[in-house]
Amino acid sequence: MSSSLRFQEASGLLLFFVFAWFGRAWLHGGPAIAAHAALALSLGWMLGERLYPHWKKGERVVAGLATWAGMLSLLLVAAYYASWSLRGPAPLLLEALLALGTLALPLPETHSQGDHTQKEERPHAWIAALLSIVVSGAIVLLGRTAVLHQTTTSIRTPWPLLPEGGFLLLAIPLSAAIVAAILFRSRLAAAFATLGWASLASLPLLWYPLGYGFDGFIHRASQAVLQQTGFLHPKPFYYLGQYVWTTWLSQSFSFSLDAVDRWLLPMSVLFAGWTIAGLAGRLSKEHRFFAVALMLFLPLGAFVTTTPQSFAYVLGFSA
Repeated sequence: MSSSLRFQEASGLLLFFVFAWFGRAWLHGGPAIAAHAALALSLGWMLGERLYPHWKKGERVVAGLATWAGMLSLLLVAAYYASWSLRGPAPLLLEALLALGTLALPLPETHSQGDHTQKEERPHAWIAALLSIVVSGAIVLLGRTAVLHQTTTSIRTPWPLLPEGGFLLLAIPLSAAIVAAILFRSRLAAAFATLGWASLASLPLLWYPLGYGFDGFIHRASQAVLQQTGFLHPKPFYYLGQYVWTTWLSQSFSFSLDAVDRWLLPMSVLFAGWTIAGLAGRLSKEHRFFAVALMLFLPLGAFVTTTPQSFAYVLGFSA
């Protein structure tokens, strides 16, 4: 059984890399997104099965994806310092090396679902559904409001751009998280807190179409040089973890480098929220509110724009 599964995994990965290698000239747009998303999910699943066999199925996949992303980022940084061009075939070769390393890991014999995870008690379905609808509606309205009040003017603070009632929309996801934590003591509270946190982190992107803050322009210029030439001189001792990751995402998925850089932090916030949800599920019902409080009382000023420092804060908080 083990050898058969390993053969199936190796065959699927080989087909992808052959397809990606010979299709580099035309693998753009939708095909590139689909191909690399399939590879990431496959490797995330494989790593999760091997490294986290006693976790729940969904947690294994997400943890495997996080492990894959971290290992790939380290390999890209090492290649950069070894003076490999990150514009040519080197990133694809590093992905193949990571895939070989994943295949070499031993397969677990059996899975134990939630040996150390307490069984989740389901809240009343209608209350959970109602809260979910209200939170989703508030986030959609908040995003629409921000887009309608975009500005390119240099102003001291963006809060005057938020119309009357805007702060109520901001408060709804976080209030729902508190209600869910008190009434249900479930991971649903962490999900609402995550959505509220990500919404706040996304507001500067929607308000300022040219970008928010001065640092982002400098980092995006450096990342553009790295993407266009494959090199960046003089070699900085800092920032490379974000630089190689954003340029790889842009090249592999055919995304705009500007879009990748802008949305990296809000998307990372969602991952950090997943770690909080996992923590909440492992705590006793009496202590789950403290996991949600970690997100409710974070200093959000550090998470308003993508910089290597703020990206490091999110990753460190997740760890």
